[in-house]
Amino acid sequence: MRMQKMKVKSIALNNFRGSTERVEISFNTDKALSLIFGENGTGKSTIVDGFDFLCNGNYGSLANYSIGTKAKSFLPAFGKKLSDCFVEVRSEGEPWRATFSADGITTSPNMNLPDARILRRQTILRLIELEPRKRFDELKAFISVPNVDKTESVFRNAIKDTEKIFNEHTRSLSQAKDTINVMWEQAGKTGQSALDWAQGQASIDTSHLSDENETIRRMQNLISYIEIAGSALEEAVRIELEAAEKETVAKKEQVVVENKKKDKDSELLLLLQKAQDYIHTHTGLNGCPVCETKLDMKNLIKQLGDRITEMDDVKTATVVTAQARSQAETKKSLRINAEEQYFRKLETFILFCQKTPKAILDLFEITQNFTNIFFEFTSYSDNLREAFIGWHNTYKKTIEAVVNARMNKNQESILLQKTILSHLGIVVEKESLAKTKEKTLSDLKELHKIIEKERKDYIENILVSISNDVADLYETLHPDEKIGKARFYLKPNAIGSLEFDASFQGKDEIPPQAYYSESHLDTLGICVFIALSKYYKTNSTILILDDVLTSVDAEHMDRFMQLLHDQSKIFNQIIVTTHYRPWRDRYRWMKGPSSNVDVIELGPWTLHHGIQAKQFLNAVEELREISSLENFDRQQAASKAGIVLESMLDFLTIQYKCLLPRNPQNEYTLGELVNGLDSRLSKLLKVKREGSEIALKEILDKSVNAQWIRNCVGCHFNSLGSEIADAEVREFLNSVIEVANALVCKSCNSLPKKNKSGSYLECNCAKLELYPLLRPSA
Repeated sequence: MRMQKMKVKSIALNNFRGSTERVEISFNTDKALSLIFGENGTGKSTIVDGFDFLCNGNYGSLANYSIGTKAKSFLPAFGKKLSDCFVEVRSEGEPWRATFSADGITTSPNMNLPDARILRRQTILRLIELEPRKRFDELKAFISVPNVDKTESVFRNAIKDTEKIFNEHTRSLSQAKDTINVMWEQAGKTGQSALDWAQGQASIDTSHLSDENETIRRMQNLISYIEIAGSALEEAVRIELEAAEKETVAKKEQVVVENKKKDKDSELLLLLQKAQDYIHTHTGLNGCPVCETKLDMKNLIKQLGDRITEMDDVKTATVVTAQARSQAETKKSLRINAEEQYFRKLETFILFCQKTPKAILDLFEITQNFTNIFFEFTSYSDNLREAFIGWHNTYKKTIEAVVNARMNKNQESILLQKTILSHLGIVVEKESLAKTKEKTLSDLKELHKIIEKERKDYIENILVSISNDVADLYETLHPDEKIGKARFYLKPNAIGSLEFDASFQGKDEIPPQAYYSESHLDTLGICVFIALSKYYKTNSTILILDDVLTSVDAEHMDRFMQLLHDQSKIFNQIIVTTHYRPWRDRYRWMKGPSSNVDVIELGPWTLHHGIQAKQFLNAVEELREISSLENFDRQQAASKAGIVLESMLDFLTIQYKCLLPRNPQNEYTLGELVNGLDSRLSKLLKVKREGSEIALKEILDKSVNAQWIRNCVGCHFNSLGSEIADAEVREFLNSVIEVANALVCKSCNSLPKKNKSGSYLECNCAKLELYPLLRPSA
């Protein structure tokens, strides 16, 4: 089923940008072209930003200014919050509403949105002035192919990554080969090549070298354990001797003390101490436990204490001697244990030697006689130790260095082979990986070329197509000016670089920025935008031009208006904003096809009221509205009727090149315009429409003869104006309306000023004909 063409019926703005109060702008969907007129600062850009906000999810014109990520904070109306503002667009059915959420702009429902193509003056300037790459970015939304661009970007990144990996593989391969070559040179360059030599070295079995080094390390560890045990034994012997000497000294000192107190020797002291301890633990005694003699036990305990105290010297000497004896016995036990440990370490070493290959024993200079000595003993012996120490001294002086040299040589051979194997592995691996990546890289580049070519061909076709359309549109605006033929093309061998040139005075391929005027560049940018929008047009496309023309002469304005009217037959809906009053006045004075245009006029903006949209009426419609009022403003009626009459006479005198007195401003009074219509022309003036013919002289005379009413009532203060009745004012008003009804087409609402037939003038829709074609000569 064919999708119905979409037309926007209205847009409502609530606390959005300049809409400090809710405002709804309605569009006449029977007319494809809507003109929003307002002076600067009345809210035109706010309305366009509303479309951009809802349809495109953008921040509108704020995106054109350097205010960074804070742009969204300026979208709410002054003094309002983000949560206060929304935009609502209505077509058929349920309206769309755009608001702010935590994720940004949210539109509901988020489907079948209008396709708003918006052109602002800043876009035109960037399109014309920016460098080629940035110019491409401006049109990217139109001419880029997002999915293809993503695919091409994926391939471009894949090529970059693959090239990086390929370079890493080749670099590792080169480094490995260089290392092998250095080792080959150090080895004397045996073999046909470094790789042949390396492969030969890699095939050598070095396991016996590893085994030999492992055995040597174990023997050295066992020798180290014996050394540690020997040191511990020496320390134990030294400590034992010290303890024995201390015991001897203590005994001698005890004898000296006892000799001084012959009746108080250590044996008596011991006896007294035991008696004291016995009595203390047997509290029920009342006499001597030996002879059973009854005694005063308290007194006995005191006497024992006194006698023991008198023997403190003996007591102290006895304690010191006992401690020294205990220490001597402890140190002796430690020495015996150290001897046992030494014997076990030596035993482990000898047993390991029995299982060790003879070549290694010879390296350590361990003979059979040396190992046999151990088996002559079942426990530690100083002779056994002396035998080991004799060999150990030689080991430390000469043997250890020889053993370490053998280990180092073995280890160098092992490491050399490991290094060779490692680098050979890198060579084999990286050669294979490099070949694979080289093939992959080649394939990726080839595919990327194909995709890039297809994309560029696609875009070039678009550019050729729009270039042709731009040329046609531009020729419509600037016929016979020897400019145009704009050509857009992608810069070869560059990514996203858009070039363009044009013709000037018969010379092609020149930069238009160098020769075209500002207005010519503006219209060129507009033509490009219209052509692109037309190329991508859908049933949902709405073309929006936001104040794109700043200043243009009357002739080009007429052509631009006609261009938009022609394009309105192609697009579903065109919305144009402008601050240019002459454009609006052309519709007001029926100098354009106003019946096909929905004109919306904006009043002054205030913070309190926000955007003010008011009804637009052309000059004749205003007269009809005044005439329909029972109580009308006579001054307003006379004044406006006179102005409309001036407008009609101005049209006729210009079309027929009537004779008028020259003045510096080319501005004429109503009387001068009336006199400009000579009698011969007046008699011939007539209009034809829908098979009927109307002579203009009679209706013109009727309004012209009453023109003085305009002066007396509508323009000047005088007593004569007070004598004129309302009926006379209304009659003058209606006579002017009658003139306008005759000269203005009811279908297209325009004056007949086109000469297509060569016989008469006609309106835009050709339903109204004005005769004669030319003013009769004298």
